[in-house]
Amino acid sequence: MHSSLKLLLAAGSLLPLAQAFQYTPLQLAYPELRAKQQLTPESAVKQQSTTAEYPEYYLSVPVDHFHNDSRYAPHSDDHFDLRYWFDAQYYKEGGPVFVIAAGETDATARFPFLSQGIVTELASAYHGIGVILEHRYYGKSYPVANLTTENIRFLSTDQALADYAYFASNVVFPGLEHVNLTSKTTPWIAYGGSYAGAFVAFLRKLYPDVYWGAVSSSGVTEAIIDFWQYYEPIRKFGPSDCIWSTQTFIDVVDRILIDHADNKTLGQQLKSSLGVSPDKDDVSFVSLLSSGLDSFQSRNWDSNIGSYSFRSYCDNITSSDLLYPDTEAVKPTIQELIEVAGYDASNSSFVNGFLNHIGLFNKSISSDEDSAETEQSDSSDPKSLPKDDGTSWEYQVCTEWGYFMSGASVPKDIMPLISRVLDVASVSTFCETTYGITSPPNVTNINRHGGFNFSYPRVAIIDGLADPWRDATPHADGTKERESTDDEPFILIDVPAEDVWDGIRGAVHHWDQNGLSKTDEVIIGGGISGCTAYLQLKKHLPKPPTPDEDHEITIYEAYDTNKDTTCDERDGPTHSSTLIVGGGLGIGPNGLNVLKRLDEDLLREIVRGGYVVPTSNMKNKNGHLLIRMDASDESTSPNELPMHMLGCSRHWFWRCLRVRIPDRDIVTKRVAEVVANPNGRNVVHFADDSPPVEADLVIGADGLKGIVKRALFPEAGEDPFPPHYEGLSGVGGFIPAETVKDDVEKGSMNFIIGGNGFFGYFYSDSARSAPHRDSPYHVSEPGESLGWWSTYQVDDCPNPKTIDKEDVARQLRERYSSWKDPVIQKVLHSLEVSNMYPTWTMPPLPTWERNGVVLVGDAAHALPPTSGQGSSQALEDVEAFVLFLSHYLRKEYVTRGPDIDVKGVASTAAKPYMELRIPRVRAILEDAKRRQNVKRDMSVVEEYLMYSFLWILGWFPNFFAKEMKAVFNYNIADEVRKVLEVTLSMMNLLLLTLTLLTTLTSATPTPRQNTLLYPYETYRYWVQSGNWKLDPQDQLLVVKNGNAADETTSIVTFDIPTTADGHKCKLLFDLWARDVSSGSKQADVFTATKPTGASASDSNTGSASLQSVSKEVADIIVQSRDEHVGRISVSAPGTADWVLAYQDIRSLIVLLGRSWDLSLWGLMMR
Repeated sequence: MHSSLKLLLAAGSLLPLAQAFQYTPLQLAYPELRAKQQLTPESAVKQQSTTAEYPEYYLSVPVDHFHNDSRYAPHSDDHFDLRYWFDAQYYKEGGPVFVIAAGETDATARFPFLSQGIVTELASAYHGIGVILEHRYYGKSYPVANLTTENIRFLSTDQALADYAYFASNVVFPGLEHVNLTSKTTPWIAYGGSYAGAFVAFLRKLYPDVYWGAVSSSGVTEAIIDFWQYYEPIRKFGPSDCIWSTQTFIDVVDRILIDHADNKTLGQQLKSSLGVSPDKDDVSFVSLLSSGLDSFQSRNWDSNIGSYSFRSYCDNITSSDLLYPDTEAVKPTIQELIEVAGYDASNSSFVNGFLNHIGLFNKSISSDEDSAETEQSDSSDPKSLPKDDGTSWEYQVCTEWGYFMSGASVPKDIMPLISRVLDVASVSTFCETTYGITSPPNVTNINRHGGFNFSYPRVAIIDGLADPWRDATPHADGTKERESTDDEPFILIDVPAEDVWDGIRGAVHHWDQNGLSKTDEVIIGGGISGCTAYLQLKKHLPKPPTPDEDHEITIYEAYDTNKDTTCDERDGPTHSSTLIVGGGLGIGPNGLNVLKRLDEDLLREIVRGGYVVPTSNMKNKNGHLLIRMDASDESTSPNELPMHMLGCSRHWFWRCLRVRIPDRDIVTKRVAEVVANPNGRNVVHFADDSPPVEADLVIGADGLKGIVKRALFPEAGEDPFPPHYEGLSGVGGFIPAETVKDDVEKGSMNFIIGGNGFFGYFYSDSARSAPHRDSPYHVSEPGESLGWWSTYQVDDCPNPKTIDKEDVARQLRERYSSWKDPVIQKVLHSLEVSNMYPTWTMPPLPTWERNGVVLVGDAAHALPPTSGQGSSQALEDVEAFVLFLSHYLRKEYVTRGPDIDVKGVASTAAKPYMELRIPRVRAILEDAKRRQNVKRDMSVVEEYLMYSFLWILGWFPNFFAKEMKAVFNYNIADEVRKVLEVTLSMMNLLLLTLTLLTTLTSATPTPRQNTLLYPYETYRYWVQSGNWKLDPQDQLLVVKNGNAADETTSIVTFDIPTTADGHKCKLLFDLWARDVSSGSKQADVFTATKPTGASASDSNTGSASLQSVSKEVADIIVQSRDEHVGRISVSAPGTADWVLAYQDIRSLIVLLGRSWDLSLWGLMMR
C-alpha cells in the first residue's frame, strides 16, 4: 500500500482538480471592504448545503494543546467540537484516510473536492475514506461562544495543527466503529490548498508518525510581511494590453495623489470624477481601484466554476470605444488630469480606456462603501468580534502570516498594478484598530518550518506558474531549483493560453484540486418546476454502467436562489414565476401525491408550513354560500384516508424543495439562448458571454416568459408563441388569522364572486401545537396567518415595477366597498399592496420537445389561477417525463451499455410524455378559461343570473364532484405505467416471435454479448436438490445507496457445493410477503457461466466469498449473458410461475466447481 501511495503522490496529484476559495488580496488587506468580502467570488459554491450529501459530525478536541507556551495564557483545560464530514463509499479494509484540510474558510466550501474532486479520485483509486476537517475558529468549529480579542488567542497555526493530529489519533467514524481507522493502524494523507497547502506540509513534518503523507497545492510555506510580489504573476501572465491599461490608470492616479500631493484640488477632482466623495482619504480611495485584479486568482481550468470576471475586466478597460456613456460628463476633467499626469489627453483611445475604467469602477463598487462602513460598529463592546471567516483570517494575518499587499514597495523600474500610496503601515492598520495588535506578525514562527526551502519526505509540492501566491511558495522566483522525485514530488504546472477557456495563461491557484463537473442534464429555471425536476432526476435516473459516466445535473437560474433567499417579483428571461413570494397557492391532492411518491418527508415538510383544506366554498359577494365542493381525492384502500388540498405560501413550497439541492448544483447565470442541436449536444449560451455549456438534455423550467421555448422553434423568430394577457390582474397577501378566526370555517378554501371581481381566502398555516400539522389527511387548528387574493378586470396590462401601490389599494377598496363578506372588509381595512400580478396564458405549443430540449410547467403551458392546478400540473409534468426518461434509459443501458445517445433517449421519452400530458393540460386550461369569466366586470342582470345558475347547480353536488375527482384522483405515475405496459406487451410479442424463430432456425443458442443489466426489483431465490437447500438471499443482496429501503439486485451467483455434484437441481422463484411487484410482473431469465464482477474466484468460493463479492457489486453489473432460457411471471407475493422456457432448466445437472449465474431482466419490474 505504501509503495503505491508514493506513485500516487508523484503522479496522481497532477490530476486537474482545483478551485480557490481564499480571500482575495484586497480582502485580506483592507478592513473597510470586509462587508463585501465575507464570501469569495464563488460564493454560490461556498454556501453549500451541509446536509444534502454528507451529514456533519463533531469530535471533541482540547482548546489548548500547549500549556507551556505563555502566548496562550491564561491557559484552558476545556474542549470544543471540531466539525468534520466523511465519505466511506469506496472504503475497503486496509484503505487509507485522505483528509482535506479546510483552511481559512467554512469547511462546507470544500464539499466539491470530496464529491467530485481530488479526494474522490484518490479514495476511489485506493479504496480509502475521504474526510473534510474544519479549522478551529472557522465555520462552526469555534472554541468559544462569543468571540473577543481576548479569547481569540487560541487561534494559531500550531494549535490547529495539533487539532489535526489529535483528530487522526482519536477519531472513530460513525458506522465504522468495528474498524480501527486511527493513524496508529491506517495511513493518513492530508491534502490542502493555499494556506491549507502550507498547513498540511507542516502537519506532515511536525507529526510524521501521525500523517503518512501530504499534498501541498499552492502551499504558501513562506510567511511574508510585505507581499508586494502578489501582483507580479498577474503583471507577467495577464494580457499585455490589459496590464498596460491598468498600470497607466494607476500611474495617473499616483501622479495626481503623490507627485501633486500639495494640490488638494486635483485629488478631489479625481475622486469626484470616479464617483467617490472628494473628502475620502487617499488610502481608502486607492484601495478600491484595483478590485478588477482580484478575480485573476479565481480563474480556473473548468469554465463551469472558474471566474470570467478578470477577462471581462480586461475586455472593458482595453476597449477603444466608450462603453459607459454616463462617463462622458467627466471627460473634460479627466482629460485635464491625464495631461497633468504627463500623458497625451488628445489620444481618444487612451482617454476612452480611462473612462471605461471609471465606468467599470462605478458599476462594481457603488454599493461596497455603504456596506463596508456598517461593519465598523459591529458591537458597542470594543473587545467583541464578529464570528466570521474574515475575522479569523485577519487575526492570523496580523499575528503570524502577514501578506500585506503594498504598492509602495514595488521596485522603481516596475510600474505597479496597485497604487504606491499603499504601504505596509497603511494597509495593516486594522490589526491595531480591530485586534489591538501593534507589533508586526511573527512570521519567524511560520518560516521555521522551512519557508521557501520547505522539503520533507512524502510531501508533494504542487504549484501553478501564474498563481499570484507562487512567490510565497517553494516555487517562488529566485528559489533554488529542485528535482521532482517519487518521494518528494516538486511540480510546477504551466497551461498555455490556448488551452485555457478564457484565453489567459495558467495555472493559477491550486488548479489540481477540483474535479471536472460534467453537465449532462441542464435545467433552466430554479423555481418550483426546476427544483422538482432536479429532485425527480436524482431519484429516478438509473446509474450508468461506469461510474465516471454518472449523471451531472445543473440548474441555471438568473437570480440568487440560496437557501435563505427571500424572493421578490422579478420579470425577465430565465426567471421562473414560481419564485414569486407575492401570495399563496393551492396544491391539489394529485400534486401532493406526486410529492409523496418523490419524498414523503418532503411532503410532510411542505404540509407543515401550510394548511389542509378538504372543502371549497363558493359564495356571493354578500357571503351567502352558493356551492360547497369536496377538495379531496378518493382513498384507494380501506386503510387509507383521503388526501386533501393544501394551501400554503408559494415561497414556503419553493424553499422546501430548494433546501434539498446542494448549492453547487445551482449556478446563478442568466441564460441568453439555448440551441437544440440536431447534430451534437445541445448548447446553452449565457448573457455574460462566459463559455457556453453543452448538455445531452435541457429541461426548460423557466416559466411562460422563458427563453428555452425558443429553442424548439428556431426558425420562427424571437418568441413565436408570446404569452397572452387575459385582461385580469390580481393582488394578494396575508393578514393575521386572529382577526378573522370567527368568520372563516376551519379547513375551507373560500371563493367569493361578484359582478366586479373575485376574492379568495384561506388559512395559510396550521397551529404550531397541532398534532397532525404535517399530515395531508387531517385538518388542523388554524395558525397565525390567512392568505387572500383578488383578481379583477384591468384592460391594460399593468407593469408591476411601476404601479402606484397606494392608488391600487385605493381602487381596491372602492371596487369592493359594497361587498358584505366580513373577511373581505377586514382585509380591505388593513390593506397593503406590495405588488400586482397580471394573468397570463400561452397559446398551445405544437410541441414541447426538440432534440433533447424539453419543456415542463409554465414553460410548456401557462395555466390561469382559476385552474387551481398550476403547481400540480407542473409536478405531474416533471414526474411523467422523468419516469419515461428513466424507463428508456434503463432499456438502453441494458441493450447498448454506456455508449448511448442520451439526447436521443430524451426525445424518445418526450413522445409518450407529450401524448399523455398535452390533452390533460389543454382540458384543464379550457375549463379554467371558462371559469375565469366570472372575474370580469358584468352588469347587474348578468351578475344575478350567474348567482342563480350557481345556486341551482349547488343542488346537484355530484356534477361538480365528478369534475373535481377527475382532476384530484388522477395518478400520473399509474398513467405512465399503463402507457409503458402497452408498449411492453407489444415488445413481448415481438420478442417471443423472434426468439421462437431463432430457436427453429438455429441448432445452438447464439452467444450473448457483454450486456449491462439494471436492477428493477428485489427478489429472493434459492436452489433446492433433495435434502439440502442453498438460500443466498442474505449474502447476495446489492444495496443501491446504503439505504436498506432501496435494496436492489438482478444478479444471483451460486457456488455449487461438492455435495451437489451430479445432482439434479430445481430452481424455485418466490417473493417474500413484503416485496412488491408491479408493471408487467414478468422477467426474462438468462444463464451465464462467467459473470464479470459477481462470480467467485476458483480458489475462494463459498458463502463468505459471495457475501464479500456482493457488497462490491454496483447498481449495474457487466456480465456475459449466455442463453435466454425463459421467462417467469411473479403475480403475487409467494407466487412465481414459468411463462415459457426454451430448455428444461427446472431440473438440470450441475457441474462441480462451476459458478452458476442466474440473472433476471425485468423490462418493467420496479
